[in-house]
Amino acid sequence: MGLVVELAPFRNLLLGGTGMCPEMESEMDKQSRANHIAVLKKLRDAHRSQLDDGDLSELDSLIKELEKAPSGFQNNADAALLAMRVLEAVARVIHVVTNLSDWFK
Repeated sequence: MGLVVELAPFRNLLLGGTGMCPEMESEMDKQSRANHIAVLKKLRDAHRSQLDDGDLSELDSLIKELEKAPSGFQNNADAALLAMRVLEAVARVIHVVTNLSDWFK
């Protein structure tokens, strides 16, 4: 019954960490990254037919970047940039799938 997108898995990516001790944070970062990848893959696979090639390539690019990313980003700016790209991609999918522009006419 409609599109459900959970943005909570991206919280740690956006905030740049959990504030826990480094050993726990490293393990949590791995799990968070795995969750981010799973959400993006589900989003891509569920709505592949509705997305254009540019949207699909951006989702694939983000998935690859998250898969190759180190457990902790060396630079908060890199993490923030990636987080913004993820959110923009999710927003684009929501826009395309829900056709929000029709609601505002």
